[in-house]
Amino acid sequence: MKKKKNTSVGFHDMEGNHLSIHWNPTYNRFSIGITDSCGGTTNSIEMGYEDLRSLFKESEEIMIQNTDIIKERNFPKPNTEG
Repeated sequence: MKKKKNTSVGFHDMEGNHLSIHWNPTYNRFSIGITDSCGGTTNSIEMGYEDLRSLFKESEEIMIQNTDIIKERNFPKPNTEG
């Protein structure tokens, strides 16, 4: 039996905070962690695909309703090259 690979991606903001999203195919769950600029974990959550998808869709709707910066209905894809 072939072992499934875990997949993760990370994002940094201008203040040095780090958001990481990790996919665990064994449990079909995403783990999302936030680390502050000093390296301390400030928050962590685990959720399934549909919950994560709903979270981002809801965030997109809030952003569209509250800003005229975004003219398109979709967020641009993040730069994951590192």
